[in-house]
Amino acid sequence: MKFLKDFDFDKKRVLVRADLNVPLDEEKWEISDDFRIKAIVPTLDFLIKKGAKIVLMSHLGRPEGKIVENLRMDKVARVFSENLGFKIKKVDNYYSQEIEEMSLSLNSGEILLLENLRFWPEEEKNDQDFSQKLSLLGDIYINDAFSASHREHASITGIAKFFPDKKGIGLLFEKELNSIDNFLREGGGPTVYIIGGIKEEKVIFLEKILNKADFILTSGIVARKLSQNLIKNEKIKIPVDVVVSSGDGKIFVKKFSDIDPKTAIPDIGPETQTLYSEYVSKAQKIFWTGSLGKSELQEFSSGTRAIAESILKNKKANSIIGGGHLLFVLKQLGLREKGFSHLSTGGGALLDYIVDRELPGISVLED
Repeated sequence: MKFLKDFDFDKKRVLVRADLNVPLDEEKWEISDDFRIKAIVPTLDFLIKKGAKIVLMSHLGRPEGKIVENLRMDKVARVFSENLGFKIKKVDNYYSQEIEEMSLSLNSGEILLLENLRFWPEEEKNDQDFSQKLSLLGDIYINDAFSASHREHASITGIAKFFPDKKGIGLLFEKELNSIDNFLREGGGPTVYIIGGIKEEKVIFLEKILNKADFILTSGIVARKLSQNLIKNEKIKIPVDVVVSSGDGKIFVKKFSDIDPKTAIPDIGPETQTLYSEYVSKAQKIFWTGSLGKSELQEFSSGTRAIAESILKNKKANSIIGGGHLLFVLKQLGLREKGFSHLSTGGGALLDYIVDRELPGISVLED
């Protein structure tokens, strides 16, 4: 697999697949967290300094193959120009003869941003014609979207075959792989996995990392969906107490074992926070995906805050934090930039790589 250092970019068109799929405020449809946009900046800076002409592409949200006005890339272009100092030319299509001519007429250091790729169903179908048209916009293909590389989409896997010896990964992708590989390779000391969030498939992830973990701390839906065999596993810890809310807005702390299966669990309780913090304080390696409840609301954020602060106090631990919602919550709590070892842009891609150390978006670059 090739890296940025392996190419001569001077006066070359570089087609960069980024993941600019940022969270949006659903009332104003404005960007609520620009973490992923800022993460691509080192790659863009590198390419500009090397004299590249950059064609930038990404998806945003889930438009399901249709044009959705609120999901246009214009808002992303504004963040680049207003907050990050990049001058962006944004177009309203993924390809046309005119856009191809624009790519050819770019000056070194200029950036052309394509429209939201998921406006066209061919992107998610990994359509060959779609991939081929995209390929006409670049001389070199660089994937810097680690967080989207578990998808076999046209701009991730289909496009790579049109660049047989001129394809590689960007600085963000390289940083992700190095950080995760180092985490997986390190030995010594307890390894703690913290699995929160609302996705039931994380139970499958939990089963696959049993051999990698000394302790697995669960919450909410994940804890509820565990089989009896998993609950009996001494590595797996479920909440002792949880926070629940009554219909009139009152908040109670109850034993997890006393909660009706249909009752929502928006936070772990104080006893569980203390117990989980003890495991975290003794860990040498900590992996955390998913917040521990409805943590975007202040009244249900104490569990996530307690665990985050415990990780930050453990100065000897190598910590990887991933998942867009968790990173957003940590930003809200003012803790995201306080010293975690690695903040990953990946959600599903991060989990897949932890389990298999392989992604479709990596495989096609290793041909």
